[in-house]
Amino acid sequence: MIKYNAIDDNNIPRVYGIGKNDYEAKRQCELALNEYIKSKPSKFRYYYSKIKYQIVKEGKDENNN
Repeated sequence: MIKYNAIDDNNIPRVYGIGKNDYEAKRQCELALNEYIKSKPSKFRYYYSKIKYQIVKEGKDENNN
């Protein structure tokens, strides 16, 4: 499985997505990031939506041992 992380400005991974291929994993990560932002109280959503998140691939494919 392939894993993508959404990392904030402080280099802290906030959410992740896992999938069988790059597209699926990255899409799951984007969906998780949207849910993360929506879960914040309304007065903080604007702040969290303006943070620059980077979606990066983590490590190598686990199936290739």
